[in-house]
Amino acid sequence: MVPRVLTCAVAAVLALLVCLPAAAEAQTAKARYEAALAREPMVRRLIETTSPQASAANRTRAIDEATKLIAAYEQVPRRYPTSGYSDNALWQAAGVAEALYKRYARPADRTTALRLYRWLVKEYPASSLVRQARAPIKALEEPPARAAAAPPKAAPPRPTPFPTPASREPA
Repeated sequence: MVPRVLTCAVAAVLALLVCLPAAAEAQTAKARYEAALAREPMVRRLIETTSPQASAANRTRAIDEATKLIAAYEQVPRRYPTSGYSDNALWQAAGVAEALYKRYARPADRTTALRLYRWLVKEYPASSLVRQARAPIKALEEPPARAAAAPPKAAPPRPTPFPTPASREPA
């Protein structure tokens, strides 16, 4: 017969082994999310201050930093899909991708933003962010404005009429 103390000790160790990975996972998801969140203001400033007409090197730097940030956010729901940080990470990643699209009009960024917003809606339907995600999804689903659909040209200005000899007063 096994002493009761040993049985309790084994049960306690088993309980710790079951609980520790869940606690460590939550901390890791939180740490990953918070690390990405801390980088986001710098990346958004970079996007906002690097014009689409900037040098290729500057645009590439802004796009690369934003792409790395999106990937960092995406790792949270990929590795920890049941974490409470997953829906927030998808929301943040989609927002960065949308900002890239609005700034540089790259179709790949539009596609990424839509994919991330839809992922949030589909996988986390109870999230408070789902309702907020519907508006950007709708806006991004609309076909992008075409360059050919530029506003019509304004009519040329009317020339200023010159006085006619008949309208002049006699001297």
